Amino acid sequence: MRHGNDRRKLGRTSSHRKAFLKNMVRNLIIYESIKTTLPKAKEAQRAAEKLITLAGEDTLKNKRAVYDIVQDHALTSKIFSEVGPRFKERPGGYTAIKHLGIRPGDGAQMAILSLVELKAKAVSKDKKSLDKEELKTKGKVPQEADKKSKEAEQTDKKKEQGFFKGLRKYLGKDNRPEGN
Repeated sequence: MRHGNDRRKLGRTSSHRKAFLKNMVRNLIIYESIKTTLPKAKEAQRAAEKLITLAGEDTLKNKRAVYDIVQDHALTSKIFSEVGPRFKERPGGYTAIKHLGIRPGDGAQMAILSLVELKAKAVSKDKKSLDKEELKTKGKVPQEADKKSKEAEQTDKKKEQGFFKGLRKYLGKDNRPEGN
């Protein structure tokens, strides 16, 4: 019977499993989102929830307990300065598991384990271009910026046309490879 055995073994020895889960939690804190199999994600979620709960209260005892798991002073200070305060008001449920489906190679259930409240990331180029278009429609972008962007687009097109023109000249009708 499995009385009191509530952990998954994950096909590893106890020392390997302990090191593996510490590494998963470390990567979750660093990258804020990791892709792994579903059982591994569930076990890492348990460890991460405990770690973030400890980071909610900035005491020496809690810092030592967190350092025992992450074993990195810089990461420990990041947890207490960024992650802990971000989740201080939240009464639990700091992480979420999103199911991805089945991995084609071996049929394993895949999942993404991520922190619930992701910190603001840098705005991508697509988002910047969307914001610029929205401002254009509202009339808040100066005309000079429009002219500069149009000129840049035209020079890109000319470069592209010049490349293909030279390529056509090089290949020509006589020099084309057979089959084209």
